[in-house]
Amino acid sequence: MSISFRLKEFLEKRSLSIKDAAESCGIPYRSMQNYLRGEREPNAEALIKLNTHLGISIDWLLAGKESISEPMNKPQELTRREKIFLEMMNKLSESEQQEILQDGQEMQRISQMEADMIDMKAEIYKLKKSG
Repeated sequence: MSISFRLKEFLEKRSLSIKDAAESCGIPYRSMQNYLRGEREPNAEALIKLNTHLGISIDWLLAGKESISEPMNKPQELTRREKIFLEMMNKLSESEQQEILQDGQEMQRISQMEADMIDMKAEIYKLKKSG
């Protein structure tokens, strides 16, 4: 699942239009459209705005961790680790940030594939044992 998919899911569950979300966060409408289309991913500054103004969990948006059930307009307090990460990301160029986000998504995809393979091996073992 991608950032664009999770962002769309959040807006749908909150019945927010792209325009309303963009205005609430102070993010240009065109940028929000690009995030939702998957043409661009939010940089560290945009992630902070999404978290602060909409209450979107950065962990959830980037990696699908936690849930989106946090109440709207209740900003999530950033952990020390998240603050350090965002400060580091802000010092990088847009292309470097994009590369890191893509690498993170690829690592997540590989981890899911590994988990799926473990499940498949367990199923094969059960089938061999019962057959």
